[in-house]
Amino acid sequence: MNRDSLVEGNLSESVAGMFAGKRHYYGELASIVLPVFNDAETIIECLQSLCKQTYENYEIVVVDDGSTDSTPSLLRDFSSFNKRIRIISTTHVGTSEAKNIGLQSSHGVVIFFAEGDAIYDPNYLDEAIKCLDLDDNTGGVCVLGEPWMVRDTFATRSMYAEKMIIHEMIREGRLEPYYSWVFPRRVLEEVGVFDPRLSQAEDRDLFARVKKRGYKIGLVQKVLWRHKRDETTIQFLLKCYNKGKRRVDYLSKNRKYLEFVRGVAGLFGLVVIIILFFLSPTIAITSLVVALASYFIRYLQILRVGLKIGIQKRRLLLLPLFQILRYLANAVGYTVGLFTRAKPRKD
Repeated sequence: MNRDSLVEGNLSESVAGMFAGKRHYYGELASIVLPVFNDAETIIECLQSLCKQTYENYEIVVVDDGSTDSTPSLLRDFSSFNKRIRIISTTHVGTSEAKNIGLQSSHGVVIFFAEGDAIYDPNYLDEAIKCLDLDDNTGGVCVLGEPWMVRDTFATRSMYAEKMIIHEMIREGRLEPYYSWVFPRRVLEEVGVFDPRLSQAEDRDLFARVKKRGYKIGLVQKVLWRHKRDETTIQFLLKCYNKGKRRVDYLSKNRKYLEFVRGVAGLFGLVVIIILFFLSPTIAITSLVVALASYFIRYLQILRVGLKIGIQKRRLLLLPLFQILRYLANAVGYTVGLFTRAKPRKD
């Protein structure tokens, strides 16, 4: 089977045959696929958390994606004391291909894609697999998480507050789960693996294919994992810019043109308003007030939820500034990414 058929999905007769009858995943082998690249600062804590899972039947497949720091030696030392861990080393092929390599080398009926800069609660796998067993049509499981605040900055504080608000809105049913790291292998065989052509949002691309096939996304409402966050505001905005720049490929592939327009409209609207200040201040001020009023209406819902779950008022008041800065950084990335992508390549 070639790479393109894997990415788009190829449902074999043997996989189709599994659709009959009630499935039970609990107790079956689960594979934790862990791609890593220069994660020396966090890899030991990550592996320690994964090795403490209360679910008993699992393996850990680590794919070292060409790390140039001390990650390889740390992996060798740690794995020598734990027989669950297998290490695969490769040249730097990117996170999508590294996940695919780990998946192809794994043996589990359930696949959990972990991250080298995150730590996991001992009950993560146990809760996720129990959730899979609740409904035959569950194609993935969203387990709620929160930032692992290694450094206390305006960006990390804002990310934490926002994440807690989003999770509460998911619990209330106002938002649907928008990510998943745990899948039945049969679903991945049906919908395809990670697209190696994508260097950003490859997880959302896979998630979208699972949803498109009509599968439900299960939800574990407990916070059972934490993702490292230590960025200063400038570092965070640069990361947003780079993600926006690379995200254009994902938007183009999935024809999310409206999402792209929404992602850049505010930036170009701001440019127009600035120009109007020199031509017609009245129109410029009116336009600015309308834009701010539109945002404020949406912000009231965020404020309500934030106050309900006990987020500090000062953080809630500063959250709009964080969101606007992030939006503008992403928008610049989208714009640069679009023109970079459209530029003819020289052979």
